[in-house]
Amino acid sequence: MTVDAHHLHILLATMALDVGGAETHVVTLAKALARRGHRVEVASAGGRMVPQLTQAGIPHHALPLASRAPWKLAQAIVSFRRLLRQRAFDVVHAHARIPAWVADQALRRLGGPGRARFEGRRCPLVTTYHGPYAAGCFWRQFTRWGDAVIVVSEHIREHVVDRLRADPHKVPITIIPNGIDLDDFTEKAMAAKPEGLDLPPDAPVVLHVSRLSEPIDTALALIGAAPDLNARFPQLAILIAGTGTRFEVVRRAAEETNRRLGRKVVWMLGARLDIPALQRRAWLTVAVGRAALEAMAAERPVVISGTNG
Repeated sequence: MTVDAHHLHILLATMALDVGGAETHVVTLAKALARRGHRVEVASAGGRMVPQLTQAGIPHHALPLASRAPWKLAQAIVSFRRLLRQRAFDVVHAHARIPAWVADQALRRLGGPGRARFEGRRCPLVTTYHGPYAAGCFWRQFTRWGDAVIVVSEHIREHVVDRLRADPHKVPITIIPNGIDLDDFTEKAMAAKPEGLDLPPDAPVVLHVSRLSEPIDTALALIGAAPDLNARFPQLAILIAGTGTRFEVVRRAAEETNRRLGRKVVWMLGARLDIPALQRRAWLTVAVGRAALEAMAAERPVVISGTNG
């Protein structure tokens, strides 16, 4: 049976849908594919961004795709295989290492990536690599490519080939840069007042958006620069949005700086869903990767700062 490429039934699989660049990528991609007439569904461990899918009419399946625990992986494979049998997808598109590995295992138990058949249709596995994942021998054992690989930049392509040992002669590797949905950054979309921010209307605002895991150099550099900046701009506010394994380190540095300055200059906002509204409020954004692209979409000045991307 030949599949109509214009009307595919697509499953996007990612670890979870809490706030982050890859998570935003998956939600944006799902909605864009649905607007083009494809039937799109998403599988993940869930999170705060799931309502954005359901509001767009895109089904979400809660699967344990965010844990490396052996029993969770086994549960994920069984659940993923059951979903594949029930829903008859034309293509599975996995984002991140765990969903790619689980999808590969589930498909192999049904005939293998690119060989599984549901109601007579071939179901290939596509994987997208968003960042420079750990590349030791152990991790390479759990890295799967599927039938085609997408990377978001030349830098990530080099990492996938040189460090993760993907063979471009055996699996096609395509660079597709991150895209931004400009509808999220219209004046109307950005008009909402950011929640929890009580700042003077003319206060100069510097915004940093990041997943606060290693490295956190940019966040700490902004905090270190706060005294000098505050001397020049007495109403200055430095907003740091994001969360991660190093959040507490950054928070402690921010609190110490605020204590020395005698007022709240550095605001630790945590995970936020109102990034467009924050971008609208910012005079300047300091970021890298998707966060920098979003600032450009909001027509804000950007300082690129980061170790990857």
